[in-house]
Amino acid sequence: MTLLAVWKKICGAGEVPECDLSCEGRQRSKFLEMVYWVFVVLLGLVALGVDGYPAEDLILRLPGQPKVGFRQFAGYVNVDEKKGRSLFYYFAEAKEHPEKKPLTLWMSGGRGCASVGGAFTQSGPFQPKGDGRGVRKNKSSWNKASNLLFVDSPAGAGWSYSNTTSDYNTGDASTAKDMYVFLLRWYEKFPEFKSRDLFLAGESYAGHYAPPLAIVLLNHNKHSTGFKFNIKGIALGNPLLKIDRDIPSIYLYFWSHGLISDEIGLAIKNHCDFEVFTFTSPHNVTNECNNAIDEANNVIGNYIQNSNVIVDVCYPAIAQQQLRLGKSATKISLGVDVCLNQELTFYFNLPEVQHAFHANRTGLPYSWVFCSTDVINYSSTDPDTNILPLVKTIVQNGIPFWLFSGDQDSIVPLTGSRTIIRELAQDLKFKVTVPYGAWFYKGQVGGWATEYGNLLTFATFLEMGCWVFGILLGLVALGVDGYPAEDLVLGLPGQPKVDFRQFAGYVNVDEKKGRSLFYYFAEADEHPEKKPLTLWLNGGPGCSSVGGGAFTELGPFFPRGDGRGLRKNKSSWNKASSLLFVESPVGVGWSYSNTTSDYNCGDASTAKDMHAFLLGWYKKFPEFKTRDLFLTGESYAGHYIPQLAVVLLNHNKHSTGFKFNIKGLAIGNPLLKLNRDIPSIYEFFWSHGMISDEIGLSIMNQCDFDDYAYSSPHNVTTDCNNAIREANRVVGDYINNYDVILDVCYPSIVQQELRLRKFATKISVGVDVCITYERRFYFNLPEVQHALHANRTGLPYSWSMCSDEINYSGTDGNIDILPSLKTIIQNGIPVWVFSGDQDSVVPLMGSRTLIRELAHDLKLKVTVPYSTWFYKGQVGGWATEYGNLLTFATVRGAAHMVPYAQPERALLLFKSFVSGKRLPDTAHPSLD
Repeated sequence: MTLLAVWKKICGAGEVPECDLSCEGRQRSKFLEMVYWVFVVLLGLVALGVDGYPAEDLILRLPGQPKVGFRQFAGYVNVDEKKGRSLFYYFAEAKEHPEKKPLTLWMSGGRGCASVGGAFTQSGPFQPKGDGRGVRKNKSSWNKASNLLFVDSPAGAGWSYSNTTSDYNTGDASTAKDMYVFLLRWYEKFPEFKSRDLFLAGESYAGHYAPPLAIVLLNHNKHSTGFKFNIKGIALGNPLLKIDRDIPSIYLYFWSHGLISDEIGLAIKNHCDFEVFTFTSPHNVTNECNNAIDEANNVIGNYIQNSNVIVDVCYPAIAQQQLRLGKSATKISLGVDVCLNQELTFYFNLPEVQHAFHANRTGLPYSWVFCSTDVINYSSTDPDTNILPLVKTIVQNGIPFWLFSGDQDSIVPLTGSRTIIRELAQDLKFKVTVPYGAWFYKGQVGGWATEYGNLLTFATFLEMGCWVFGILLGLVALGVDGYPAEDLVLGLPGQPKVDFRQFAGYVNVDEKKGRSLFYYFAEADEHPEKKPLTLWLNGGPGCSSVGGGAFTELGPFFPRGDGRGLRKNKSSWNKASSLLFVESPVGVGWSYSNTTSDYNCGDASTAKDMHAFLLGWYKKFPEFKTRDLFLTGESYAGHYIPQLAVVLLNHNKHSTGFKFNIKGLAIGNPLLKLNRDIPSIYEFFWSHGMISDEIGLSIMNQCDFDDYAYSSPHNVTTDCNNAIREANRVVGDYINNYDVILDVCYPSIVQQELRLRKFATKISVGVDVCITYERRFYFNLPEVQHALHANRTGLPYSWSMCSDEINYSGTDGNIDILPSLKTIIQNGIPVWVFSGDQDSVVPLMGSRTLIRELAHDLKLKVTVPYSTWFYKGQVGGWATEYGNLLTFATVRGAAHMVPYAQPERALLLFKSFVSGKRLPDTAHPSLD
C-alpha cells in the first residue's frame, strides 16, 4: 500500500486534494501516526539489509504501544528439531546507540515462569496499561544501559513449547542445555552480538538457571577453537542458591518483620533442622517442624504479597472483571500497580498481541500464564542442589558476580543471601574490598552493599469573610456548653473549612512557680457529645505532642507543602473521638515555666504535672469529666502514659469525689524495657540488611543488654560500644531510622524552598518526608501562634519539635515499665501495644516479646492467636490478644509514627481500640 493509498483509506476520499480539505484533526492524527510507523518500519527493513537482523522477527508495533526510537524483535528459536522443541524470545534494542551497548540475557524464575512476562512487568521497555489493551513506557527500563534479551525457558513456559510430551518433564540440567543451544542459534539470527559483552541476569529460581548456564558456556569456551561467549558478569536478584540458608531465612524474616509470633518463631527454631531440609514436602524434617511451618503459613495467610510484604494484594476476580469491561484494573499501593500481572495476562492473551509478537505459532491448547505450573513437571529434587560450587567456579574464572536483594521479599530474604555471599567469600579467601555500607540514588539511600575481592558483590534495595458563619456558630455554642471562649481557635491561617471546633491555650499546673502546659483540643468530627476523649502524648523525651501527634500524624490537619497553610487529614482520629494533645513536660513546644529549675525533670515530675493538667483542663471542659478517657501515645510515651495511668488510678483510689474514667491505653512503638527494646534495634538492622553479619555477630557476642543503661556509655564494654558505633556508622545518616524504607528530606534545600514560598513537599512511598520542616515553618509564623493563643510569654527560642531546653533525667529511661502495665491490667483496663513494622528505633520484635512475657506473668491465656488483621481487603498487620485485656498488633508498612506512614490502617486500629472491638480478621472478597 502506497502512502497515497494510505491517505485515501484514512480519509475515505477519492482524490488527495478533497481529502486534504475534509480531514478532521483526529483523522490527520491517525494518518500522521501511520506515516510515522510506516517510516519506522521502512527504516527497520532498510537496516535489516545492513545488520542482518531477521526481518521475520521484527515487531512492527505492539497493539496500543507508544512511539519509540528502538527496534524490537520476537519469535522462536528451535533447540531440538527432531522433538519439535522451541523457545520463544523477546529482544529490545538499547534505547540509544545499541551498536555500542552490551547484551543482557534475563531469566525469570519460578520454576517455569515467563521471562517475557518479566520484560513487561519489570525491566523491559514497556508495561501493560491498566485496561489491558495497550502498553505504556517503563521510564526505568534496563534498555537504557543494554540490549535486552528475554527467553521463555524451559519449554512449556510462556509461549515456548515442544511437540514431544516428555520434554515437559524437565530440570536444571536440561534447562541449561536448551539455553545453551538457544544462544548459539540466536547468535546466528543476530550475528553481530557474537562479539558483544554478555551479561546474565535473573531472579528467584534463576539462581538455579543462570549459574548452571554460565558453567555450560564456560565449558564451551574451554573446548571451542572458534566462537566463545564473552561473559562479563552475572547479576541475580533474591536468588535461590542454597536451601539450608535460604529456607530458614524465610521464617526469620517472618518473625523479624512481625508476621508470626514469638511462639511460632521459637517452635520453628527449636524443631526444624534446616541442614537436612529438602524442597519437596514433607521436607525431610519432623512432624513438629512441619506443624510449626504450617502454623506460620496459616498466620500469614493468603492476603499478603510474599514477594513484597508491604504492598497490598490484587483481587484477581475484581481485576479480571474490570478488564473484561474495558476498565482499568490498576491498583496502586506504595507507588506500585499490584494488579500488573492480571493486566499483562489479559494483554498477552489478546489475539492481535500474539500476532504482533509472532507468538503461539502452533495454537497452544492453553492460555498464556505467567508461571506454567500446570504444563511443566519440573524436577522436585533439583532445588535441593547447592549452587555455591558453581558460583565459586564462575568467580574463579574472573567473572564478577552480583547478588541483589529487595529488602521486602519474604520468599528468598536478604538475610540468607547475605550470609551465603559472606561464606562464599570466606571460602574463596576474598578480603572485603568495599565495607558494608549505604549506597545512594538521587541523594537518598538506595540500600546497603558490600564487595569481596573486587569480584563478589552483595547489595540490598530499599518517597476571613467565609469564616464568619462558622465562628458565630462556635461562639453561640459556647453559651450552651460552657467551653472556654478565650481558648476557641477561630481559624488557623490557611485552614480549610471544617464543622468541628478547636481550642488551644494553657493550663497552669503550678501557680507559684509559673509552670504552664500548652494544649490543643479538636472536637470529634461528628456527634462530639457522644464521643470519648483521647489524650495523646508524643515521646522524646521532650518532643511536642501538638507538633507530632496533632499536626503530623493523627490530628485533623497537616501543614501544606509551602508551610503557609493547612490541608485536611482524611484519616484524623477525631473521626472516632475528641482529641487532646499536651506539650509535656515544661520546655516542650510552647509549654514553659518561670522557674529555671523546672526544666530539670523526669518521669515522675512529668506524670505529676500531667495529673495536675488534667484536673485543670476538666475545669475548663467540665462535661468531659464523665466521658470515657483513653490514654495514648508513642515512643517514650511508653514511659509517660503507663506512669500517668498509675497516678490517675491512685487518684481514683483515694478520691471520694471525681474519678478519672479510664477505659484503655494504646501506645505505639513504645519504650518499655531497655534489655528487650535496645537489642531489638540491632536485630532489626541485621534482619533488614542494614548491617553485615560480622557486625551483627559482634554485637551479639560483645553486648550484655541485661546490664545496658540508657545514657552513654550504657554500662557495657568498650568492645560492645565499638560494635554499636560501627553498626550506626554503616546505617549512616541518610536513612530515616523511624521508617527505614522512606527517603530522607534534605533540610537546607527544603528550608530554602519554604523561604522562597515554594512547595517543599517530597513524597516517598506515599508520605511527605519533609512535613516536619513544613510544620516547623508554619508553627513559627507569628499569625499561627496568635491564632493558637500560643507563646504568650514571648519565649526566647523558636518552636521546635523536640526541645533542647529541658534537662531530662538520664536514668529514668532505665525504668522497667512492665510492672506499671501489670497494675493497669489488674485494674481491668485494656492495654494495646501497636508497632509500625518499618521502625528501627523501637522495633516490633522487642515489644512483641515484652507483651508475651507480661501475659505469662499475668497468667493470661491467648484469646486471639497471632494472625493477620485486615483493612479494605488488604492485610493491615498482625495481632494477638491475651486474656481479653492485652493486645499486641503490628501495622504493615508503618513507621515509628504509625498514623504518619499508614493513616488509614492506623485509624481502623484506633476505632477498634476505642470501640472495644477486635481488629477485623477476615477480608472480603475472597482471593479465589
